[in-house]
Amino acid sequence: MENRNLVTIGRIIGVHGIRGSIKIMPLTDFPRRFLMMESLAVYGEDDSLMTVLSIEKIRIAENKGVLIADTMELQTVEEAECLRGGLIKIPEEERYALEEGEYWVDDLIGVDVYEKTTNCYLGKIKDVFSAGEMDIYAVISEDGKEHFIPAVSEFIKEVDIENQTMKIELIEGLWE
Repeated sequence: MENRNLVTIGRIIGVHGIRGSIKIMPLTDFPRRFLMMESLAVYGEDDSLMTVLSIEKIRIAENKGVLIADTMELQTVEEAECLRGGLIKIPEEERYALEEGEYWVDDLIGVDVYEKTTNCYLGKIKDVFSAGEMDIYAVISEDGKEHFIPAVSEFIKEVDIENQTMKIELIEGLWE
């Protein structure tokens, strides 16, 4: 798999048992996708392909929030331990389709944010993180300050991924 627009969907966080099974932390909103995969492409932090693993069996450890994978290639704890920290990636075109009004986090990073009524430039989205039932957009203004905008329709009025712009409605105290 060449390094064309790859998306990280998981990270190998450790070893399970004594036969080389790996523990995977899903980094996707669709962790069940792993149950349908036949192989795992594992990349290093430098985006170099480390290996491709053929899945024998994979299951979700619900109470731990991780997946346990048995592969044909890994038979010992030592072999599996070498892949700790490895990133599991897929080609961008294999992502699940989103519904209208949903966006991939990496599509939002770098988007220019404007105030809706004045069209005043506010800054760029630096990060998106989850805060319970909603996401929060971290926006860096030109003066370097970080502002946090709840990703809810009361504030987010327009998103144009193609033109990399977002228009928001500010309320008192939101941009301080």
